[in-house]
Amino acid sequence: MDRCPAELWIRIFALACTDDGHTGRSLSRVSRYIRDVSRSVQLQSVALNGAYELKCFADVLESRPPEHQRILHLYIAHHKEPGDRNSYAPLESLNDSQLREALIYRQYHSADEQELLSRLPDDVRGWTSAELTAKRNDAFMQALDRVMQIASPHLRILTLHIGSLLLSSQYGPHFPSVLARSNFPHLEELTIMDTFVLRGGLQAPNYKRVPLFPSLKCLHLVDCYNYLLAFLGSVPSLTHLRMSGVTQLFPDLSAIVRGVLDPDATTNVVPTAQTGLTSLQKIIVSPVSLSRTATYRVITEQALKQMARGNDKLVLLRSDRAASPPYGLPEARRDWLQRIEGKDGCWGYRTPDLDPETVQGYTFGY
Repeated sequence: MDRCPAELWIRIFALACTDDGHTGRSLSRVSRYIRDVSRSVQLQSVALNGAYELKCFADVLESRPPEHQRILHLYIAHHKEPGDRNSYAPLESLNDSQLREALIYRQYHSADEQELLSRLPDDVRGWTSAELTAKRNDAFMQALDRVMQIASPHLRILTLHIGSLLLSSQYGPHFPSVLARSNFPHLEELTIMDTFVLRGGLQAPNYKRVPLFPSLKCLHLVDCYNYLLAFLGSVPSLTHLRMSGVTQLFPDLSAIVRGVLDPDATTNVVPTAQTGLTSLQKIIVSPVSLSRTATYRVITEQALKQMARGNDKLVLLRSDRAASPPYGLPEARRDWLQRIEGKDGCWGYRTPDLDPETVQGYTFGY
């Protein structure tokens, strides 16, 4: 095996490490030679779920020299389902500090969590639910910052699930600004997933602007489509925008979309020159698949239908797919893997997926 030039092995390993990180981890265990030769591409594509995996990955990254920290494709989910007892160290083997860390970073089934709490000091057992949630959110954010500081310079595709962080006033109203602490010079595709909470009033929140994303071409906002306001002026190369889980477009956002669809319009729109969306070629909107009883949903859907009928730059997916699940973590992970492989992912659709009232007789492929 060592007769083959290391450069050729690196090329082979780079082509292989395009999954969720399993191949990279496996290569590190084959032999010392394979581990050393593949080290520069082992972390090329990585999927992480929950604060504990994120923290452990940050530890791994920080233990490596810069030439072995290169990440191109990254999937991060705030949520992780609780594991069974065999998936973590026995509680009786942990000291107080390790038990406290386990409570904050890991997710346990109710009975296991109660046993864990019973082994902790009184001051920790006295934490309220809100206090524990805040500590878990802070732990996730600290680990996220550690990973982003190292990964952001090389990233090409990033999927970031925010989850319940939106419910925390510390992060919710301005969460896109978490991206402001890192630079993403080569990021080409970004998916942000949120936990949708409809805020009162009809005015869009005043989101803090994110930094410049000079190479970003594709932006997918899931249950956080109003975050688009935070990206205005920061995505000069954006060609494709998808907004999933849409229930209500604030007037400001609706005016921006109308301005993109009709740059020559002079009323009730925001000119693309003001938004910086001059390169935008396609907007895909996926309305939430729920009952249409709410007035704001009806108004929003009818407005979208009207815009889609008159302009093939806007693709409106049908909202009456009762049997279809909402766009969630399984779909996001699937699409992330597809995009790594060069497939359509969330940017492809079939004619039956289109709103039947707005079909223009065209097909689309990314």
